[in-house]
Amino acid sequence: MKTRVPKKIEPHVRQFCGSIVKGGLPAFVDVKTEEWPHLLDCYQVVDSKVRKEGGKKIHGWAIWEWPRVMIDAEFHCVWESPDGKLVDISPRQFAFKKILFLRDPNYEYEGFQVDNRRQPLRKDPLIESFINIHNQIFEEQNRGSLKFKHGAIPVTPKLEMLMHSAVTIQNQLVKRYGA
Repeated sequence: MKTRVPKKIEPHVRQFCGSIVKGGLPAFVDVKTEEWPHLLDCYQVVDSKVRKEGGKKIHGWAIWEWPRVMIDAEFHCVWESPDGKLVDISPRQFAFKKILFLRDPNYEYEGFQVDNRRQPLRKDPLIESFINIHNQIFEEQNRGSLKFKHGAIPVTPKLEMLMHSAVTIQNQLVKRYGA
C-alpha cells in the first residue's frame, strides 16, 4: 500500500477535510524533523520544542491518501514557530518534505490515541471492509487500560486475526487498484 501526501488539494480532499472540521481548509506544511528517540511521538517532541524555543503546539490532522482507494486523517500536532510558521518536526518511519495538515481547534491531545478518520474514494465493499477492519484494530489496541499505553502493546489472538485480515484485504486492494 502506498499511502502518500495528496499532491494537490483537490475537491475530494477539501470535502473530506470539511467533514472533519466544519469550514476547515488543509495546508501544506514543511517537514523539518527534530532528533527524537521515538517515531510518531508528535506531542512530546512538539512540547519539548515549545519549552526550548517558544511557539505553540497546533492540533489537527495529517491527511494521507491511497490514490483511488481511500483518504485518511491521522490526529497529529505540529509546531508553530514564534513567527507563526507551521512546521512538522516529528520523526516518522518514512521521510516527507511536506505533509498536508488540517488544523482542528476542537481537539486537544488528552493522553490517549485518537482513531484515524477514513473515507473510501470509491464504492467498493472491499474498501469498506478494509476501513472496518482498521476501526476494529484500533478498538482492540485501545481496549481498557491499553487506551493510555504508549509504545508496543501485547498482540492478542483477536488482534492477530484482525491484522492478518487487514493484510489480506490490503493485498487484494493492491492487486485491484495498485500500490
